[in-house]
Amino acid sequence: MDWQRLRDLVEQAEDIPAGEREAFLRKACGTDEDLFEEAWAIAAPDDDELPDLELYGPDPERLADGVRVGKFNIVAFLDEGGMGEVYDGARAEDDYQQRVAIKVMGAKGLHSKELRKRFLSERQLLADLGEHPNIAGILDGGLTQDGRPFMAMEKVEGRPIDVFCREQDLDVNARLDLFLRVCDAVRFAHARLVVHRDIKPANILVTDDGVPKLIDFGIAKDLGKKHRTPKTVLGTLGTIEYASPEHLTAGPITTASDVYSLGVVLYELLTDHNPFMETGPDRLAGRTEADMPAPPSADKELPSELRRSLAGDLDHVVLRAMAPDPDKRYASVEELQREIRQFLAGRPLESRGGLAYRTVKFIRRRWAPLTAAAAILAIGIFAFFQDLERRQLNRTNQELGTYIVEIFDEYSEFESPARVLDAILAKGQSIIEQRSLDVPVKTRAAFLGAAGRKLGRTDPEAAVPLLRECLELRRSHLPEGDRLIGKAANNLAAVLRGLGDYEGAKAAYLDARNVYESMEIKNLYEWGTVLGNLAGIEKDLGNTAEAVRLYEKARDIKGNADGITDRERAVLTRNLASGHRANKQFDEAHNELLLALETFVLPRDRATVQMMLGGVERERGNLQASQNYLNLAWELHQTYPETRATRLVHLWEQALLEKERGEFETAAEKLGGVLAQRREALSENHPTLGRTMVELADVYHHQGKNEEAIKLLDEALAIFRNRLPADHFRITRAEELRSEWTEPRP
Repeated sequence: MDWQRLRDLVEQAEDIPAGEREAFLRKACGTDEDLFEEAWAIAAPDDDELPDLELYGPDPERLADGVRVGKFNIVAFLDEGGMGEVYDGARAEDDYQQRVAIKVMGAKGLHSKELRKRFLSERQLLADLGEHPNIAGILDGGLTQDGRPFMAMEKVEGRPIDVFCREQDLDVNARLDLFLRVCDAVRFAHARLVVHRDIKPANILVTDDGVPKLIDFGIAKDLGKKHRTPKTVLGTLGTIEYASPEHLTAGPITTASDVYSLGVVLYELLTDHNPFMETGPDRLAGRTEADMPAPPSADKELPSELRRSLAGDLDHVVLRAMAPDPDKRYASVEELQREIRQFLAGRPLESRGGLAYRTVKFIRRRWAPLTAAAAILAIGIFAFFQDLERRQLNRTNQELGTYIVEIFDEYSEFESPARVLDAILAKGQSIIEQRSLDVPVKTRAAFLGAAGRKLGRTDPEAAVPLLRECLELRRSHLPEGDRLIGKAANNLAAVLRGLGDYEGAKAAYLDARNVYESMEIKNLYEWGTVLGNLAGIEKDLGNTAEAVRLYEKARDIKGNADGITDRERAVLTRNLASGHRANKQFDEAHNELLLALETFVLPRDRATVQMMLGGVERERGNLQASQNYLNLAWELHQTYPETRATRLVHLWEQALLEKERGEFETAAEKLGGVLAQRREALSENHPTLGRTMVELADVYHHQGKNEEAIKLLDEALAIFRNRLPADHFRITRAEELRSEWTEPRP
């Protein structure tokens, strides 16, 4: 369909007397019958089918409060749309209470046959859809006292789905679960031959209980009836940013049109922005595969961890649902749902092939059983590398390098032993060095950075040289102040901090900070993140006043970044509280934690704050208040799957409280458990290990186990002297304790 010609013909026809329009269009369209049908559907005069408007008198006024409409009374006017007015209504009879939304046809509907058709069609479609839990259904219908059609519908007290997800700061899996329930509603409608045609976040309201409701079937199409689709000069009715290309070009409307709209909604839920918000209608209508938006994971404004979780399967799902060609989309909403459920279960998507892809997904899902079947694992990894070799033969050097980076992104959640990642790393490095010697520096740096981040989870010491080389490559080949240099320095610092190398981490964080502060156009989100990380290191090194200053600056900067959520602001406040606590500013810490608690919604976040409050109260000497907060945290732990980290923090805080109360036996048991877990998780010279040893040694001393206490204290001192500045307060305290415990008794 020639969209520009169609629009020109309609505009010309509207300037011609109604009785001459059909002849004009037939002559102008010639033998193109499809063009004539589309143009006539828009430009045909509608006066001939309207009743005598004098029967209606002047345009009807809004209904007054208290007027009865069917089984309900008008409570208040709410809004006015294209087809009519919407009122808040309440059940008239006193047998039970019920609030509804009442839609009444307005003046525009009375004067337009198409709008009347749409209103009555929506009413019938809602009646046909029955009582699906995720569709706002119809409860009553008929005529008002002044003869206007109305329908009383379930009143949905909720927020648009995108707003709900942002305000609740839902993670990716929670957003997908919510989206699947929306798909249930759309699939239910499709099974009854109804296409919604205007699926968008504003038409999906989520109640406070987290139940999504699909609303507004005002332009829905009944596939069981043969009729021409109502259109406007700018295209088919709907919201252009969510409408499919065939919808905008007046093409055939099928269930694939709703699949497309669901894809755009999913894109927005995962990235918090619409991919077409700044694209003009003409460009949207005529787009092809070449005009597809970038994958969700390509959004540079998203946190790196979120981008990694979107890369691969979710990018594939979203872009397939949004394919411009209906035949290349998912064949049904059910198929789209099945793919998302496969992703949530860690299984390979049916629409993605390739031995390498399926091997990775299999190993991720079944790692524990595979450890008992090393032969199977070896075969899988070998097949993975064979596929890599085979692909690289047909790629340019740059494409090969990019493919290697994509491989490592596939491992974003791969919890394998270091030896497996070492093998993958060695293979990728070998290909780069032996088969692709002229790989661009940018690609090589990206490969090293991706590999280093993945290794940092399982073998951080092996990750450090890779991240250092990535940083040096970017420093030597990118302009000073380039954002990628800052990101590389931040990634290196994070791994060094995890190893307990606080001085090395501080130096890298300072490099990252200098990059972000020198940028002409500031990235407030990443700049604030780096400052917060630097504050954490200053706190670790005992520079607590500087840590507080940096935490405050991080909150000021990152708190003003575009798109930051309420939860992220609360995390900034919680971090500042940790700085105040380390600086012995307990009142300030207490107040900031209470402020964060007001914002946090998720049980895990609230439990973390309660544990921190328990620690603050213990250090203030309020032992009963400390226990009360820890009890509240424990109760919250029961409402979500507790992670090893949160369980360990709770055990630590409870042990220190029991130590303060003189309950040395139970404190020793708990601290011994904490130390055992930290030995397993941390490097042998990590200062956190030393801190744990000092506290347990102090308990041993109080129990009269002086030999065990001194032995543990000496081990802690060795760690501190290896990792901390000579004047660090932890070294000073440990040395004072040792001197005290070894002094001869009078």
